[in-house]
Amino acid sequence: MKNENSFRADLPDLFDIAHENAISMMSFAEDREFLLAQRQPGRQGSMTSADLVLHRREKRTEERHMRFANFQSAAAARDSLFGASAGANLMRSTESAADEVDEEQEPETLQPPAKRQ
Repeated sequence: MKNENSFRADLPDLFDIAHENAISMMSFAEDREFLLAQRQPGRQGSMTSADLVLHRREKRTEERHMRFANFQSAAAARDSLFGASAGANLMRSTESAADEVDEEQEPETLQPPAKRQ
């Protein structure tokens, strides 16, 4: 039990992977302060900007998922209100309109690129 308590007490410092003389080898005061803050109990040193970037990315992903879920529920409600055949009729009418436009246009002839001399 004594060994286990000792291990638990040392566990937060287990992942301090900085070089033993890292403070004397650092040339920037801000880096020294950050390392000292990390070595204090409670891990006061943090990487706030990286955390904020991750937070914003996760928030955008969640919003996209919510918009997609709202779109799906609105489509399901529309289909139940108008019936699934209304959506199929709409698809058929847009396809026939696209076919009519294609028939009106003359086919384009492709010319090979000019050869260089």
